[in-house]
Amino acid sequence: MTAKTAKPALAPRETLAQVRLFLALFAVFVTVFSCTRGAPEPEGLRWTPRVGFAAFGLSARPISRNAMNFEAGNAASARAVDENTIELRLRGDNDDALPRTWRNWFYAKLENVPVDVPVDLKIVGGGFECLYLPVFSYEPRPDKRNTDAAWRQFRESEVTQDGRNVVTVRAVFTQPTVWVARWHPYTYSRLVGFLGGLRGKPGVTLGTLGDSPRGRDTPSVTVTDGASPRAKRRIVIHARTHPGEVGSSFLLEGLLRFASGSGPEARKLRAKAVLDVVPMLNVDGVIAGNNRVTTYGVNLEGKWLPASTAAGEAALDPDKTPPEVQLMHSWLLERLDDGALPAVALNLHASAGQPDDSLFFFPHFGPAARGYAAGESSLYRKQIAFIDSWRSTQGAPWFNPPATDGQSNFVSRALPESWWWRTYGDDVMAITVESTYGRAAKTSRWMTPEDMRTMGFNLGRALVRYLDGLGPTPRGGLQASAFSGGYK
Repeated sequence: MTAKTAKPALAPRETLAQVRLFLALFAVFVTVFSCTRGAPEPEGLRWTPRVGFAAFGLSARPISRNAMNFEAGNAASARAVDENTIELRLRGDNDDALPRTWRNWFYAKLENVPVDVPVDLKIVGGGFECLYLPVFSYEPRPDKRNTDAAWRQFRESEVTQDGRNVVTVRAVFTQPTVWVARWHPYTYSRLVGFLGGLRGKPGVTLGTLGDSPRGRDTPSVTVTDGASPRAKRRIVIHARTHPGEVGSSFLLEGLLRFASGSGPEARKLRAKAVLDVVPMLNVDGVIAGNNRVTTYGVNLEGKWLPASTAAGEAALDPDKTPPEVQLMHSWLLERLDDGALPAVALNLHASAGQPDDSLFFFPHFGPAARGYAAGESSLYRKQIAFIDSWRSTQGAPWFNPPATDGQSNFVSRALPESWWWRTYGDDVMAITVESTYGRAAKTSRWMTPEDMRTMGFNLGRALVRYLDGLGPTPRGGLQASAFSGGYK
């Protein structure tokens, strides 16, 4: 047997070196798991550093190139090219977690801007090749004020598209500090403030899905009256899967103001339905200023990943599904236990499309005449009926016509609508809604946050009409025969 040789004791200098190494590694650990991706924690919000998502096997690499250190701020750099030209360079999510083609959201503070003379602000590196009108503010802290009045939109005469990925604003600024953004910012702090204003409103219950990977509450809102949910239908709506798509948050403000209102249509909605809303699924991504992904670089939209068949149609793969989706899925299954039959599921987004694009949808399948099976054509008819209901309350010019054949490729994907179809078939009218930031109803006027709220208000009215079309609440499945379909 070979005798074990005792390790020699460390010299004091070696011990000190190891202590320094340990402290350095510990500092890196703290930075990785408590950094807010270049954005300070919003005041008044609960924040507990967590490392649970590290076990999920995802990178927690902190942002290194976000030049904007405030909530939802995002830009790679801002520099003076000459005395009257400023270049604002866009930054990809988490330092290019996605290709440049997905760069869109920016929110930046510019200082030492020349005043009372024409200035060219060149916004470089965007991924969408279309004209848009950014917004600007002279407020000392518009990120704290959180009101529409804090922001103004540049005029169309001041903005040109120069080449494929450059938009130039030529304007005369009156203050040396200017905040600029792709559109009106809608931060996590703003959402928390808005939800606080709903407390005590008729039928409103505020809740949470649980903690995000970075320890923030992921809010939920339920609106209904006190009657038994078993006599009602359920409407499920979620938004801000993609953090930079701020339009959906303004639209939800309008919907929730309607649903919690005192008017006869609002009371009817609360009597007929349980409205469940997740207003901001990707809260960490929003705070970080990302456009499309989480702070660990994952697009949540296509991550409703099914488990094995043996686990049941409603189950998700616990090893591959991101934490945010798992949170919503668990919350959803708990909500469905109350007996209200799910009837509508809306997936709210906002598109950075062409200026004359109006709100549009992604329907699925198509009419029976195109060869679709009974359940498939039934879902399509319900989707068209819902779109028609919203057109009737808002006005047709605010919408792009829906596709006459939505096709069936969503079935094999892992979208929220894929989950609803896999679990409930045509009983649930599940569809993606894309609001837009361009010209309002194809006029010369560009969309405002109040336009979005009005569309949300009228969405509430449309939901009442859509539920009326379903007839009495069945206990054995929803009625598909109420709709004849056809886009008028």
